[in-house]
Amino acid sequence: MPSLISNLQYNDPLTIISRKGTTEDPYINRADSLPIINGIITLLEIPSYTDKVTISGFTEIDQEIYETRPFLEPNEFLVHYGTGVIQFHTSLEGTIQLCRYKGRGIIMYPASRIYAMISRQPDVVKTLQDIIDEVLLYISTYSEKLIQINQAITEATHATTNANIATDNANIAAKTALDAADDALTAIRNAMKIYKPPVNVYNGLATSYPKPELGWTVMVRTTGDIYRWDGTAWVLIENFTQMAFPTASANLNGLMSKEDYVAVHEKLNIRSIMFSLGKPKLAGIPPLLFSFPYSGEIKNIKAYCIQAGVLVPTEIEIQKISTASFLNGSWTNILNDNVLFNTNEKLSTTHTIKEKTVNLNDYFRLNILNVDQEIQGITIQIDIQI
Repeated sequence: MPSLISNLQYNDPLTIISRKGTTEDPYINRADSLPIINGIITLLEIPSYTDKVTISGFTEIDQEIYETRPFLEPNEFLVHYGTGVIQFHTSLEGTIQLCRYKGRGIIMYPASRIYAMISRQPDVVKTLQDIIDEVLLYISTYSEKLIQINQAITEATHATTNANIATDNANIAAKTALDAADDALTAIRNAMKIYKPPVNVYNGLATSYPKPELGWTVMVRTTGDIYRWDGTAWVLIENFTQMAFPTASANLNGLMSKEDYVAVHEKLNIRSIMFSLGKPKLAGIPPLLFSFPYSGEIKNIKAYCIQAGVLVPTEIEIQKISTASFLNGSWTNILNDNVLFNTNEKLSTTHTIKEKTVNLNDYFRLNILNVDQEIQGITIQIDIQI
């Protein structure tokens, strides 16, 4: 049996369902069909790291690979097994994926512990439970008013029908009462919201609710937009995601902190050129050529080797040429001080960058000015911010 941890003696208990993964208390097979929103899917349970998450047509990559190549291909995904969050490529936004895994359990938070920023200046913060209570209060109030109005209309109609003789003043009073009732009904109809189960995309409104009634209100999962049927069309009235959970920017905390937002985008904007030389024997230009497919600026150059030289320093230029000049132009050294491996040293720390600007499709190559016969495994890494 799964372990159920709760604090029922408190008003707002936190409930945790946890399985041990043993023969007596095994993890359960799950298949969650969920939409990708803001590049992620949050599984309905915490997945087992040992049994992994499988998605048809996709390949899971390890955290170690993601740290060395901090981006995802369209057919790749990254799982955070501690939280049940899966990251996807941005091109898959809004699509629905079937995720198969073994569930370890779930943590259920009370609505009173989930907070939302309602307004600014001054800041007004409410819990999800507060919002639910207010909605229920409004629904209860409108229902009572509607009953009272319908009762008033019924009584007025009966009184009018049963009256054999009515004076002009009585007719005027009855008409005034009916007009007031109609106005009240119109106001209620315009404000009334009858919430229905959400749909995945906007077109799902027509298929799921082909004959909507006045006041029906439905949320679209992929966008968070909330639509209300006004009698003739679905009208956008608000957005749940932007209202309760704003997206992050460089200046605003949201579903991600602004610090994390800036850090992630800076990392994603770095591309690297890697030159690898096994064991160069002679000075000159090795048969390695790289065309960089973006415009950008060189931020850093690293040079290191597996085995250091022992007799003479090894000196290397990094040269660049534009696409227009590639066939008949001259190459330019982008360094003031070249890459230099002193004897018995595996790192080059002397090089300084002279030309940092990189244009679209610029070519790069190396020029070995001097080489030690014992040096091996040279790698030169050029980091470029696009």
